[in-house]
Amino acid sequence: MVKPPRLLLAIEAATRPVSAALFADGALAADERRLEPSAGHAETLLPLIDALLALAGVGVGDIDAFAVTRGPGSFTSVRIGLATALGLAYPARRPVYALTTLEVLAAEAAAQAAKGGVLPLLDARKGEVYAALFAAGQPLAPPLCATAALTAEAWAQTARDAIAGPILAVGDGATAYRAALDAALGDRLRFPVESLFWPDAAALGRRVLQRLAAGLACEPATPLYLRRPEAVVRLDGDASS
Repeated sequence: MVKPPRLLLAIEAATRPVSAALFADGALAADERRLEPSAGHAETLLPLIDALLALAGVGVGDIDAFAVTRGPGSFTSVRIGLATALGLAYPARRPVYALTTLEVLAAEAAAQAAKGGVLPLLDARKGEVYAALFAAGQPLAPPLCATAALTAEAWAQTARDAIAGPILAVGDGATAYRAALDAALGDRLRFPVESLFWPDAAALGRRVLQRLAAGLACEPATPLYLRRPEAVVRLDGDASS
């Protein structure tokens, strides 16, 4: 079993907001979040981390471990978050624990779903969502279905067939495709009491610490894209024309 780190710095930059959170001895010590960064993620993330650490009175060298989301999300943002965590961890060879954005989002919603299922959906554009399906009441269980980029209708039908009882839909994809979810799930569809659009670093840190305390592994600190970057798709199209 891995001993939980005394100081854990969690970073979430794979989705629209940018956030960082510092945990000390398992408790949240400080967090910072930018819902709509005025600059890009690359220009926002490191200054935000610097401000957080200054507020807590610690330096990067004091951090015992790092946590980061590996996607799915914006291709560029996923890379920025991972590169930042790995770069900060490298000099002192600190461990980097990664989780998916969807697992973190589902963990945030778990307290509002005593039974049934939790369906985190992130808007992937082009009429699709990144999503996964989790059973409620099983906080550390893996998703019931493989994470994928599909239409909201397809995910709603999957949830309807796989889960008996209510389905709690969270994430900005649940808001964007509410009508499609409602058409497929009807009165089984639930939404959180407080809106949960995106994962944040505080929820990521809590989830990583839960996993470590239970002796469960996290995921590799490598990007999870689910589909190819648009630039690659365009290049393939040009090559075949």
